[in-house]
Amino acid sequence: MNDLHHEKHRWFLAAVSSPFVHSRYRQPLADGDHWKAALRSVMMLHNESCNIFTHLLALLAAATMLLAILVSGMAPVFELGVQFLPSRAAAAAALVPAEALAAASFPTWPISLFLGGFMSCTLGSTLYHTFVVVSPRAFQFLLRIDYAAICALVVSCGISACQHVFHCLTGVATTMSIACLGCGGALIVLIATGKMETLGGAARVGLFAGLTAANLSPLIGILVTPLRHATPMVEAVGWAAACVVIHGFGGALYAMRVPERWWPGRFDLFYSHTLMHVCVNVGSFCYFLALCHMHSWRLMPGNSNCAAPGMADKEWPWFLWQ
Repeated sequence: MNDLHHEKHRWFLAAVSSPFVHSRYRQPLADGDHWKAALRSVMMLHNESCNIFTHLLALLAAATMLLAILVSGMAPVFELGVQFLPSRAAAAAALVPAEALAAASFPTWPISLFLGGFMSCTLGSTLYHTFVVVSPRAFQFLLRIDYAAICALVVSCGISACQHVFHCLTGVATTMSIACLGCGGALIVLIATGKMETLGGAARVGLFAGLTAANLSPLIGILVTPLRHATPMVEAVGWAAACVVIHGFGGALYAMRVPERWWPGRFDLFYSHTLMHVCVNVGSFCYFLALCHMHSWRLMPGNSNCAAPGMADKEWPWFLWQ
């Protein structure tokens, strides 16, 4: 590798390198077929290899799951994940014949939307870590895309949960989904266009607060309404909480640069950023399980029929109904 301290590579040192990661850096590319060279470097061993493949493999797994849902409905998902659905109610839903699942009245698009959001997040990350060495301009562009894709994942989480929890409360489901989409969409546009810095602090806080509130509303809705008596729904809250904890743990590791801060040079291939990727994958899988629990409850008789909704929906406060 050439000297990274050359004048033209200062942007790379400032933006990409870490004082605790000492080796295995790719050479920043400035001339020739730099995009092709960066793509070829995927098959080489360097300190971005684990970052690339942790999200690339997750992207392929999510795409496979999404394709299975689009083709065969939720039957393959429940057959694959029955061991992760411990409650009797969820296990019973997992054993519903494929024909019954295919004919179920509750739509699968909310879970498909979540998988799409996760795929956008992992795709943005994979592209960033693959092509970050191309140029300063490519670095700035791909970093914005990466952050925007993370927002897309958060938006998909909120909308998916709202559609499951507030399924028969059309007004609430629509309002919270629009709030989530509006705040998240604004953040995505501002980040992707590089205009986030020009937005006032209060406006930025408001957008993030609105997105957070819209994401928390379905989980709070489960805990403060008769849905708290539905075992799969309560277990869904537990899986969603696990998602938040795992994502937060990964973010904390990345912020503190652990473990490479403790042993500089010993974790040049698998360091805090890679651990954060693993936490994103595991946490997102927990949220997927939360949605599967919600979906399993909605598949039970009467729980997705809004003409005669289940008792848990009927007992919600009257002002939530249209």
